[in-house]
Amino acid sequence: MAEALGGVRRTDLTISAPVFMRGMVVKSIAGRDKDRLLVVTDVTEAHVLVIDGKERPLQRAKRKNPRHILPTEHMLSEEMLRFNNPLRKALNRLAETEHKPTQATEGGAECPSRI
Repeated sequence: MAEALGGVRRTDLTISAPVFMRGMVVKSIAGRDKDRLLVVTDVTEAHVLVIDGKERPLQRAKRKNPRHILPTEHMLSEEMLRFNNPLRKALNRLAETEHKPTQATEGGAECPSRI
């Protein structure tokens, strides 16, 4: 096996986990909150604490396994993390832009796979 990997042992290979930071917008990929956008408030050795401003307000952060969330390219400022209402509005705006239909499907044009 070592020869197949160019002399590197399987145990020597490491896969780097995503780095989570306070204010980072993440997407849940497992659990009751699957496919929802959340914001990281704190990172511990084994878990990431996330909120959404509604189901999980600032006062009751959810502890998530880092394997169950995916980072996005979006970050929220510390100002947004002070209150639930601006946090919820920001996440709603991001969710709307993520699910916005493309121009080809808006005008009633049929999908090429259905023709």
